Amino acid sequence: MTEAPAHSTNDWQFDHLTLLAAPGDTGVCGLAALLGLEPGRRPAFPFGGNWFYQDETPLLHVIDAAVNGGATFDHLAFRSHRPLDTVLPAVTASGLPYRVMRIPETDTAQIFVQIAEKFVVELDVPVGTAGSTAADYSPPQPE
Repeated sequence: MTEAPAHSTNDWQFDHLTLLAAPGDTGVCGLAALLGLEPGRRPAFPFGGNWFYQDETPLLHVIDAAVNGGATFDHLAFRSHRPLDTVLPAVTASGLPYRVMRIPETDTAQIFVQIAEKFVVELDVPVGTAGSTAADYSPPQPE
């Protein structure tokens, strides 16, 4: 059996699903319970929310939001060990709109790629040498 190259094009793994929901949304709490997920640690984002874990893995991210009619889909995420400076050229070449953020207190970049009007895919990768490309989250500014 031959070993795959260090930066194979098939090294993406599902990471998490993110929903927008009012705090304590019964649908989200019911989904977490149904899947056997437990609330756990969340980075210091400048907005409210919760992460639900299966063992040590956060699989469901919830962002606090005023939504009508219950929780709504925000995005799904994949992760790779490929560094940002090797992934970003491919994202740029795709022609799809994107933005790059850094998860607070980590060396992980999030590339949010706009696939369609209401469909975003988050690509989580190590910051690597392109750290200055990733913006830090900041609290929302008053209008």
